[in-house]
Amino acid sequence: MEGNLNVYLPSEDTFLLEEAIPKFKRDLAIDVGTGSGYLAFSLSKFVKYVVATDIEKNAVKYALNVSKKRNIYNVDFVVANLFDCFRNNIFDLVVFNPPYLPYNGITTEIDIQTIFNLKNKNIIIEFLSKLKNMLKINSEYYIVLSSLSPVDEIINFAESQGLKQEKVCSKRFFFEEIFVLKLSYSP
Repeated sequence: MEGNLNVYLPSEDTFLLEEAIPKFKRDLAIDVGTGSGYLAFSLSKFVKYVVATDIEKNAVKYALNVSKKRNIYNVDFVVANLFDCFRNNIFDLVVFNPPYLPYNGITTEIDIQTIFNLKNKNIIIEFLSKLKNMLKINSEYYIVLSSLSPVDEIINFAESQGLKQEKVCSKRFFFEEIFVLKLSYSP
C-alpha cells in the first residue's frame, strides 16, 4: 500500500489487532478509524457486511479506491467521527485501532493518526463513552492500546461505563508494549 500522510498505514498495532479477532461468520462489523482500510478488508473475508469510518476524508477516499481496485464490495467507507452517524445496537463486531500515543510536545504531520489527546480531546475516552450504545447482545469489541497510553485512566473509565476488559494478546518492543483489549458490557 502506498502511503499518504493523512492515511494511517498498517503497522505492528494493526497486525496485532487483526490477529486478536476470532475469524468466524458475523453479519455486521465496524472498523472505527479505518485509516488505509486494512482491517476492514481483513474483516470482509468473514463478515457479511463491514462499515469503516474515519474522520479524515482523505483516508476514506484512499480506502475506497483500494477496495475498488481489489473488487471488495461488502465494505463501505464513511467519513465520520467514531460511529456517530449510526443507530444504536446494530454491530456484531467493533474494532478500533485508535491514536493511542500521548502528546509529547513535538508536532508532526501524522499527529492526528497517532496522538490520542490531540487538541485536548481524548479520543479513546470518547470512544468508550459511546461504545455502550453500539453494543448488540453477544457482540465483541476490540481496541489496541499501548503501555505509553494512560492505561489506568482508560481502564478505570471503561469500568465506570460497565465495560469489562480482557487483554487477549500483546507484543513488546524496546520502548513500549502494544496490546489488544477485548471489551464486553454487563448491564
